[in-house]
Amino acid sequence: MAPLSRRHMLTILGASVAAPAIVRAQETGPIKVGGMLPLSGPAAIEGHQIILGLQFAVEEANARGGVFGRKIELVMEDDESNSTKGVTAVRKLIEREKVPFIIGTYATAVASAGAKVAREYKVPMLSGGSTGAVATDENPPGDPWFFRSWPDSNGQGE
Repeated sequence: MAPLSRRHMLTILGASVAAPAIVRAQETGPIKVGGMLPLSGPAAIEGHQIILGLQFAVEEANARGGVFGRKIELVMEDDESNSTKGVTAVRKLIEREKVPFIIGTYATAVASAGAKVAREYKVPMLSGGSTGAVATDENPPGDPWFFRSWPDSNGQGE
């Protein structure tokens, strides 16, 4: 068996943090998963492509019975690829929508700003596209709340 890559290790670590939080946070009804992407503004084209993938994944999971026998509900917020809007989006997802997990945006500045709020509330955040090392470097040692699904720019450079 081939050794696990850094990407796989981070994904496993992120899932191990997120799954118990999701189950504890919502006892009945659908499992809400927060998402934030640039759905308007200069990066809206990319945001709309990514949301199609997220929606497809949710539909596939729900067709197989959901997670722990419960349907998944994707709750999206538009960060406009703007750090201030990203912070507002994360706060809304956590405070109003009560999501226990956020699939974050891909702009590093927005992901980093949003991750600070997610860490404050102890809500795991996963970015599928942020590559700037600053986002994960801001994780306190032993207390990570921001994860990415592939190496940061330093790892890619190596």
